[in-house]
Parts: sequence; C-alpha cells; structure tokens
Amino acid sequence: MQNNIKNNNNIYYSKQSTTTAKQIFLERLMKLASEKVSDLFKNEKLIQDRRQLSNLIDECVLFEREMLENFGYLEESEIHVISTLCNFDKVLEAWIRLERDTLSAGVDAILADNNAYEPRYKEAADVDPYLVPNFADSFVILMQSMSERYRSIPDMKIQCRFLKLQLLIVDEFRSRIVRIGQANNHNCFCTPFPQLLNALWYLTLLLDDWSDSPEFVRLQFFLQQHQQSNDPHQQQQTSSTTSSSSSQQSTNLINSLARGTFDENASLYRHVWRLWVRNICEQFSELISKKLTLKYSNEKWYDWEGPPKPSEITPSFEPFLRKVKELLEWLSSNISSDSVLTFQHLTNHEIWTALDLCVISQTAFNYRGAAQILYDTTNALIPLLNQCYGKMRGAGVFDVFNEKCISVLSTLRLLSLPPPTAILLKDEIKNIPEQQLDSKLEQFDIIGINKAKVIQIFEQRCDLVAIEKLIS
Repeated sequence: MQNNIKNNNNIYYSKQSTTTAKQIFLERLMKLASEKVSDLFKNEKLIQDRRQLSNLIDECVLFEREMLENFGYLEESEIHVISTLCNFDKVLEAWIRLERDTLSAGVDAILADNNAYEPRYKEAADVDPYLVPNFADSFVILMQSMSERYRSIPDMKIQCRFLKLQLLIVDEFRSRIVRIGQANNHNCFCTPFPQLLNALWYLTLLLDDWSDSPEFVRLQFFLQQHQQSNDPHQQQQTSSTTSSSSSQQSTNLINSLARGTFDENASLYRHVWRLWVRNICEQFSELISKKLTLKYSNEKWYDWEGPPKPSEITPSFEPFLRKVKELLEWLSSNISSDSVLTFQHLTNHEIWTALDLCVISQTAFNYRGAAQILYDTTNALIPLLNQCYGKMRGAGVFDVFNEKCISVLSTLRLLSLPPPTAILLKDEIKNIPEQQLDSKLEQFDIIGINKAKVIQIFEQRCDLVAIEKLIS
C-alpha cells in the first residue's frame, strides 16, 4: 500500500517537474528570439526597409502563434517576441503605417481585378445563399489576416490602435463601394450593381457577427474602460460620487457596450443597401409602367364590348406580363437568396401600384372593361407572380396578396359590378353608417375600402350615369 502511494507521488512530481521544465525551456526560447529581434532593430536601416520589416513582422507573428498554439506557451508569460517588437516606438509606428498602406494597396488590387464581380464559388454559385462576389470575399480575408496579426500582441492598448485602423479601413471600403455604385446606378439591372448589393448585404451580416465575437467584445470593453479612465470630466465626477453613483457608472459602461465594435460600420453598410434596394425597385417600377402605358392603359375601358364574364387575356396586357417575368427572373438569378425577401415585398408592391396608377385610377370604366382587367389580373398576373416568386428561395414567408394587391382587387370588383347591382349598392352605402360598410361589402368579396373611397370609385363608372338619370 505504502509503495503504491510513493509510486503515485513520484509520478505526480515527475509530471509537475516536466511541465515546469517545458515552460522554462519555452521561456528561454522566447527570450532568445526576443533578444535577436532587439539586436536586429538596433540597425535603423531595417526599420526603414519596408520589405525586410514586413517579413520580420510576419515571422514574429508566426513564431508567437506557433509557440502559443502548438507548444502551449503561456499567454500570461512575461516574455513575448511580439511585445519586444512593439516596445520599439519607431517599429510600432512603422508597422501601423505598413499595415495601412498594405491594406489600401490590397483593396485597390481587389477592386481592379478582372474577376472582382464573379461569384466566389463560380462552379457552385447555387450553393452560396449570399452570392458573394470575389472582391467582397477577398476583402474579408484581408480583414481576417489583419486581425490575426494584431491579435497576437499581448498589450490590448496596442491592439486597440490596430482595431481603430481596421474600423477606418472597413469604412473606407464602404465608401469605395458607394462610388462604384453611384457610377453605375443609371442601370441597376447590369453588372456590377447586383454584385455590389450582394456584397453590402453579406458584409453587413459579417460585421454583425464580428461585433458579437468574444475577441472584439473583449477589445471593446477594454477600449470603453480606457476612454472612461482617461476622461477628466468623468474622473472628477467619480471622485465626488457615492457608491450609488459608482453603480450608475458601471451601468453606463455596460450600456455603452450594448453597441458592438462594428455596429456603426454595419449600420452604414445596411443604410447604403436599403437605399440601393429602393433605387432598383424604382427602376423596376419605371420599366413595367412603360409597358402598361404603351397600349394597355389606352384601351377603351369606358366602352369595352367584351363579354361580362371574360375568358381570354387582353393581348395588350402581355408585354407587361413579359417584362414583369423578365425582371423577376433576373432578381432570382442575381440577388442573393438570403436577401431576396425584401425585393419580393417591394417589387410586388410596385407591380400593384403601377397597375393602380397607370390604369385603374386614371380611367373611366364600364363594368365590362373593369371585369376584363379583373380577369387579366386574377388569371394571368397573380399566377405569374406566384410562379416567379416561388422560384426565389427567400429566407422568409412571402405572400403575393399584400395590402396593395387586396386594395386593387377590391377596387376592380367594385368597378365590375353590373349596373343594377352597382346603383343599388351606391344608394344603400350613402344611407348606412361607416360601421356597417364592411359587412355590406363582404358579400362582394370587397375589403379594406372606406365609405368615401367607395363613392369615389363609383364616380369612375361611366355606365351608371344614364341609368341613374332614367331612375331619377
């Protein structure tokens, strides 16, 4: 029994001494590397030679990372080769300048590349829900490489200097995207506009993720504490406050961290994306409206001689349908499925708005003409929209029957009522309170229209005037 205890103790002390010996060996190895770096930087020419300095920084970063990740060198150890490098003010300043210049040159090269707007997974673009173009993917790699380099620095204060530079580079990249987009926004349906949109969406999501990552949360917390401790006004308040005020101060610090490191950048990227989505939807509306005003809106709807119950689509409606199909298929192919839901809602609204503004609200009808337009929309337009939107693999639920769609259909149903029914309903509505209107209109499958609007719509019926005169 005693022999077993002795053997176990020997094993324990043997492991402890082995661990200690390993750490001592690693520390001495790190010390040798640090001394070598110190000797190298005694030569001013090395600091001035950007190529040699860049290579040395990369070697120091790789050595530090390998020691920490592969050999178990303790992060809390006093000696770090990267710290030795940063202790030289000239070297640190040169590193920051080098980082900035290298990244700027990298961004220039990325945007100038012939394949900048090609999808990053060219051979398998259908598996990428973000349809990320090469230039955005390359920029992310640049930023990740930068993070890996400065994350190896033990001093968080120095890390924050690099973080501020990184935030600046991210914002400048947004400005570059904006300039390219502004130069090409005359035609949103051509390269590179959709690729820029996809890049903005993807980078916004990525910046949100970075803000939530532990490494950046830790830096954000340190930065907030450092700024608070260096604020003279805040220090004066702290010295004269009670414990309750100190608690309030802590609460304020926590609240200040509610916004992540990259939240402001992400908001700006998201803002540009929303503006450009609106631009592309406005152009969408212009293109489809032209097809309506070309001939369809000029049909003699006030004197339409078709059957009361139509059975064929109006030929002049087909150019509008073809254009809608063409543009929606383009959106399905060129806009990332992760962001396409917004386009579905907005383009659907624009389609029904165009039909209302270009045709319905500008036209006098007899009931046969309104019935024909109602037939065109329910038997041609709605099936087409369901087909096109169904092909878009959106990240949410979408329904063609939005508020505007229902309003247009209700208006057409009201306009297509046969004259006797329309006259009776018109007289009855004038004499009932607003509260009873919905129940009265429901029997005609008409919803969402108030009393004043119903009377206004009936004024578009040119076939009621003669009958009303006979009755009166």
